[in-house]
Amino acid sequence: MAPTHTVRSYCRTCLAACGVLLDVQDDRVVRVQGDPEHPLSRGYSCPKGRAMGALQHHPDRLDHPWIREATGKRRQVEWAAMMDDLTDRLALLREEHGPGAVGIYIGTGGGYDSLGLAAARGLQAMLPLPSTYSAMTIDTPCLPLVSSLMSGSMVPNPVLDLEDVTLTLLLGTNPSVSHGHTTAWSDPTTMLRRLSGEGRELWVADPRRTRTAKEATRYLPIRPSTDHALLAHLVREVLGPEGGADRDFLVAHAMDVDRLEAAVAPWDRARTSAETGLSESHLRDLLASIRRHGRLVVMTGTGCSMQRHANIIEWLSWSLQIATNSFEQPGGQWFHPGASHRFEAMPAFDEPVFQGGAASTARPGVPRHVGEMPCSVMADEIASGNLRALVVLGGDPLTAFPNAPRIRAALESLEVLAVVDVVACRMTEIATHGLPATAPLERFDVPGYMESAQVTVVSQIAKPVFAPSTDCRGNRDFKLRFPHHRY
Repeated sequence: MAPTHTVRSYCRTCLAACGVLLDVQDDRVVRVQGDPEHPLSRGYSCPKGRAMGALQHHPDRLDHPWIREATGKRRQVEWAAMMDDLTDRLALLREEHGPGAVGIYIGTGGGYDSLGLAAARGLQAMLPLPSTYSAMTIDTPCLPLVSSLMSGSMVPNPVLDLEDVTLTLLLGTNPSVSHGHTTAWSDPTTMLRRLSGEGRELWVADPRRTRTAKEATRYLPIRPSTDHALLAHLVREVLGPEGGADRDFLVAHAMDVDRLEAAVAPWDRARTSAETGLSESHLRDLLASIRRHGRLVVMTGTGCSMQRHANIIEWLSWSLQIATNSFEQPGGQWFHPGASHRFEAMPAFDEPVFQGGAASTARPGVPRHVGEMPCSVMADEIASGNLRALVVLGGDPLTAFPNAPRIRAALESLEVLAVVDVVACRMTEIATHGLPATAPLERFDVPGYMESAQVTVVSQIAKPVFAPSTDCRGNRDFKLRFPHHRY
């Protein structure tokens, strides 16, 4: 038995990207623990990160490419044969039905693979906008939309100013478990206790008394799906006669303040209390805290972004922070510029550019969103014959999309369904082409866009710990060729 040696890496399961130490023996991970020298996570790790070895050595790892024959039987083939078959069939579909017949879906797993994501974006750029999909329109569509409408671009992402914030309001988020939504919470319990200690206040509004709520200085047992009402009331009162808003800042930097005042005017204390189930004393105390601190941080999570008022909630959370001059100021949130993935080097993602042109032809009332087709129309686009082939990178629409039976029937009807993944899943069961990808410990990585969620400007790099398993390839190597087409 070979001696154990320790390798430094970082986790690629969520935005926190915590540092880990891997004990490796005989080409197997025997233990994963937090890296105490990591500048952000400082030795913290969670069960998801400590399962990196289980993923690497999973018994259902995809080791060889395959093609599903007309009989339904899956046949293992060489990479060259699989890629030739796949690209030829995609090219034929484009030739017969137009470029929109081929689409791509990028899931969360694809987003955490930096080189694979770059390759996928290259393929995405070759396709018409209505044929591109991603998890962004499933779990957080309100965030880039509101950022775009408020700032002119979908790129800015407000993150917590951990050093100077004195008042934090969490809505619909449980970072003790999730490790954050758009701000990365490495070692979340320590961060929560920091936000609630030494004269700071941490308010948590949630229908359940979660682990996060138990760390709060004040817990608000809000009724489900009423976060918009609480925020509307706070904006109303901050802009009202008793104040709290930074009027000089609003005059110099904001538009349509009078329209906002009119929109939130109906949300007085009595109506808000009746809607949210919160006592009027809760509302008074929270408002008094905002006025006392002057600035605050409002952070939302999937409990907000997956409810019907998601866009309003996000809009009002920005409005409250803008009204109190809490963006790009000590004690508020700041817009992370990225480190290795710098925003100023990215292409323009202005929403007005994306709003022009055709939307879904299967459901004409549904527009494109941040340059993509909403995932909610994928089944309709397939049923109408517009979408006939789909390449899926690191995602599982059968699990992530609503109405699973309908999306399964739609995906099974595709002429080509190419799935790039690490471990067998429900998507690989119905795929026409299987492309086994390298696991996180078999590839180089940098956090890429995940850096924009960190509480400081930081980057890191992970090097391969193992050679690729059997016949897997890195996602960066999946270069599809479309004969007879020029771009």
